[in-house]
Amino acid sequence: MRYFFSIYAAAAIVAVPVAAAADDFAGACRRFASARVVFIGRVTAPPVRKHVPGQEQIDRMRQKWSEADAEMAKRKLWPVPLDLVVTPMRVETAFRNIDVSDVYVRTEDPDGLQIGQSYLVYGHHEIGAIFPEILTATALVAEPDPNGEEVRFLNLAKTRKFSTSVYGSLILHDTPAEVPLAGVRIRFTVGDQQIDGITNAAGRFIVTGIPAGIISVEPLLPEGVSFDTHVPYTLAMPDGGCSELQLRARRDRRIRGRLRHPDGSPIARAFVDLVPLVAGQSRWRSRYQTGENGEFEFRGLSPRAYLLGLNLDSRPTPRAPYNATYYPTPLEVDDVSKHDEVEWVLSDPLPTGDVEVVVSGGRGSLDVVSACAIPLAADGDRDGFAEHIPHTARGSAPVIIPVVEGVRYRIVARASIGDRNMDSVGVELVGRAGRQPITMQVSVPAQPNTGICEASF
Repeated sequence: MRYFFSIYAAAAIVAVPVAAAADDFAGACRRFASARVVFIGRVTAPPVRKHVPGQEQIDRMRQKWSEADAEMAKRKLWPVPLDLVVTPMRVETAFRNIDVSDVYVRTEDPDGLQIGQSYLVYGHHEIGAIFPEILTATALVAEPDPNGEEVRFLNLAKTRKFSTSVYGSLILHDTPAEVPLAGVRIRFTVGDQQIDGITNAAGRFIVTGIPAGIISVEPLLPEGVSFDTHVPYTLAMPDGGCSELQLRARRDRRIRGRLRHPDGSPIARAFVDLVPLVAGQSRWRSRYQTGENGEFEFRGLSPRAYLLGLNLDSRPTPRAPYNATYYPTPLEVDDVSKHDEVEWVLSDPLPTGDVEVVVSGGRGSLDVVSACAIPLAADGDRDGFAEHIPHTARGSAPVIIPVVEGVRYRIVARASIGDRNMDSVGVELVGRAGRQPITMQVSVPAQPNTGICEASF
């Protein structure tokens, strides 16, 4: 059985180099990501008033930094004396950035803290690193459960230096009941460092200790399972970041093949459509632009019968000069059938030709000239699904534009004359085999921020 794999990343980010059970760590993850200091401490005394003179701050600077730095700080900004109401605590468990055993914690409600009671404290240093013992609490959890999810998360994520953590789940969701995918190894790579996590029986994982930076996420999927991206999936993780990844998988039912001309050559950059054989209430369809070798692929499909089509919603193009057409037989997609080597050879191509556009600028020499042939729909408006590609030439050389016989086009020209661009009035014609020469006069100042293919609409 195949699976199709996709990722949705939350705003915050975190990660531990061990496989671990992971429940809902969302709250702990968010608090951990925003706190510079995290610890469990026991209140040892009632709140006290602590006075921190400016000179003591200068002395601490001198001890921690150089004499010149302290004197510069004194001359430019004499530290203001501080009077703080703080609660003495003894550190019982340090999770992040705690180097002392006794601290003073500033809280919004110092009288609400009970002597002898333990609290999980999230916060930061009140006066910076020079006073590591004076802290401000941004969040408090009274009597934290040592076996609860929050403490368990912190034990996994604890580090004196800042790193990132990621937790989340991997679920197979295109079944009547969502099914967790267990035992899947998920690899996180930063530079030359790799850290793995493994989903548990509930499909959940947590990984901590990942260095900050650009993190590549790669699930090491077993045979029959594929990742829903053609490029590496990456996360930009800040120091101390914490992120939830909701990994959602689905069976990898797919149709893959090549599109070819009657002579066997590939049809490159053409739009192949996939539509249900039996249309429902919605007009669902998927579109894929073929590669240089004519290859196309539709993945993550629901079980049903499909039709492959070409140019269903667009005019024939010089690369794919065919009227709207379907692959000869419907393709039944389920968990057993495989459609990995569909060879679709087209027949009856329309004749093609080109338009030779000679651009005249009146007075002044032309630096660069360009022209665009925009295919028109039946109502005379632009055909929204066809490619509009400008073609260029230097100076007075003609611009050659390929066209398809029977397709109506609007031709527009633009010339660069010195420091300005000038456009022509649009001319409509029908493509035919062979070459059609036309001359176009550029006389209208080009609109700013408008491409030549959009100039006449």
